Amino acid sequence: MKKIRFVYVSASSMEMERAARWMEMLGKTGIQCTSLQWVEDIKKVGVANPCGWESPEVRRGYADADEQSIRQSDLLWFLVPGPTLDNHGRGGYYEAGLAKALGKTLVFSGDTKQSIFCAHGTEFDEDIDAFAHVCKLAREDTYP
Repeated sequence: MKKIRFVYVSASSMEMERAARWMEMLGKTGIQCTSLQWVEDIKKVGVANPCGWESPEVRRGYADADEQSIRQSDLLWFLVPGPTLDNHGRGGYYEAGLAKALGKTLVFSGDTKQSIFCAHGTEFDEDIDAFAHVCKLAREDTYP
């Protein structure tokens, strides 16, 4: 059994406002988010994947920082993008896969039926329901 302390919120960079909202809501409940840096980095850089003008070393640095934040988390919550954001959120699927490989608890909300891999976690159609679930897990002393 593990004690939940930290949550990594993953989302499409096209939905940064959605991610920032839920990170803020988690923070208001006392849950610490390890994922705050990626939102700030994207705001600073202007894009999520600066592949056209940043060196591989700089891009790898961003990826390494996100991976370290996932390692520090106890739970990953992926805000799955909807079908109108086709080809967005690829990083989120990578992050969820890394979290699964590291034995983290997974929570998915949004258009979860688009990928069989969302079945590896607890799935919710609505973000508010996933938020309530994450808060419930954080209030419990331990979770599986």
